[in-house]
Amino acid sequence: RSGMAHSGIGFVLWGRGQYPEALVAFRRGNRLEPFPRGILGQIGILGHASRMDEALSQCRQALQLQPDFAEVQVYSQLLSLVEARRPDEAVAFGRGLILLRPNNPEAHIALQNAQLAQNRLDDALTSAKRALALAQKGPLFPLNLLTLFVRETEQGLLLRPHLAAYAKGERTPRDVHELILLVDLFWVQQQYHGAAQMYSHALAAHPEWTSDVTHEHRFQAARDAACAAVGLGDGAKLDEQERIRWRKQALDWLQADLAGWQKLLKHGSDDDRALAQERLRWWQEDPKLTSLRDPAAVAKLSAAEQQVCQQLWAEVSALLAPKRQGG
Repeated sequence: RSGMAHSGIGFVLWGRGQYPEALVAFRRGNRLEPFPRGILGQIGILGHASRMDEALSQCRQALQLQPDFAEVQVYSQLLSLVEARRPDEAVAFGRGLILLRPNNPEAHIALQNAQLAQNRLDDALTSAKRALALAQKGPLFPLNLLTLFVRETEQGLLLRPHLAAYAKGERTPRDVHELILLVDLFWVQQQYHGAAQMYSHALAAHPEWTSDVTHEHRFQAARDAACAAVGLGDGAKLDEQERIRWRKQALDWLQADLAGWQKLLKHGSDDDRALAQERLRWWQEDPKLTSLRDPAAVAKLSAAEQQVCQQLWAEVSALLAPKRQGG
């Protein structure tokens, strides 16, 4: 199957709300045969899943290959503002795009993304509906995606009042799509501890969601737990014992996923092995795991925690090390 075919499947799956499967398809497609639409799809789905840091990393890689890639330049500027928690500036940027291209659905979706980061879901819904109306007049943007964005924003309005209940385990996500929408809502409000709690309850209630390591639910949970443990957002209220607990939970999730990637490296296809190596290389760069990976940060932890962290990253490095030929 060609890279273009994989990316085409990615757009179909994304339109169905199947984010993990769609992202894997985009990754496979862009690794085999990177082309503009597939690259934009991968960046877009990462941004919509509140994985701004990784989306920005993809932007940088794309611009290294093609510095005049205008669409990626726009994405990069918008994502940089959102990741830096400067949503008002992101909204102004989105409105500027609409002034330049008032009939372009992508400009209205850029504004919608900024409004979501601003926690203004009512305004974001209006922007998504406007983008959908414009797209129906011409083949400028996949209608299935715009329909999804409208539906997700409507669902977000219904879910947002109940974040505390999801964090406490009084409610659990109905499916993976709702899980991802909730993660977005927690991210907007910088509730990393709340997201980690929600993940803990949800993955315990639905262990089948972690059966495929390529879907990375434990990895995403570990990122939120690590952020909470270092005191970001609502993690600032945690005492030292709670921070130790969430560091341990983050490491447990990462170790479980590492075992899954190790299995793919050993028994998977060439494409599976390439995907596993790609993801583990991102582990070594992921800024949200810095507190568990950076030697200076790890040195501040207890001796027992240092040992676990050092062993984890040694195993990652060993899996990525070139294999020697012969005896």
